[in-house]
Amino acid sequence: MDFVTQSLLTGIHHNLPLLDILTGVSDKTLEEHLKVMGASDFIQQEEERIRKDEKIIEDDIYYYEDEYKHDMQHIYDMEEKEPMSDFDNVFQYLHHFRWFVNFFVFGIPWFFFAALSNDYNLLWNLKWNHMWAGGNLFLFFNTVFGFFQSFLSTLIVLEIPTWLKEAKSIRMISFNAACWYNFIFFLFFMKVRSIWN
Repeated sequence: MDFVTQSLLTGIHHNLPLLDILTGVSDKTLEEHLKVMGASDFIQQEEERIRKDEKIIEDDIYYYEDEYKHDMQHIYDMEEKEPMSDFDNVFQYLHHFRWFVNFFVFGIPWFFFAALSNDYNLLWNLKWNHMWAGGNLFLFFNTVFGFFQSFLSTLIVLEIPTWLKEAKSIRMISFNAACWYNFIFFLFFMKVRSIWN
């Protein structure tokens, strides 16, 4: 599209008088004017796109918040249906409060164990491995993968209902990645063992 046609279309689009565009304006001024109008259109389009993205993220947050409230309400409803005084023995208590028991007995200790393991991995690679052996990609990937898997495994061990319900694809990817990691690590181990022997 040539410059004049583009100018005419721009003028029509912005409801500017065509006479003002075609007469009394130097080429340089016209070009600057068109650049400003084009930039403002681009800015408006980007602002609209950002607003749409914000709306999508906001809707997702509200959805997960409602899901969490629904799950917690289900737990409270169970408490009303089965009051603690109706339990005959400690096993019924444990069954009734199994989510809370799992959260504090398994979830919280696992979180600290995973955090300490990752801290030790960082310390080992920073201090004794001298910055991941000078930038060894396998060691660096090992550290990043450890953080990634620790985070996801903590969410699973905590058994947060919304996470278990809505993140099946992420958990499947995590499981497959762990299987491949163990397989590759086993190959490395066998290779090193054959070298030593």
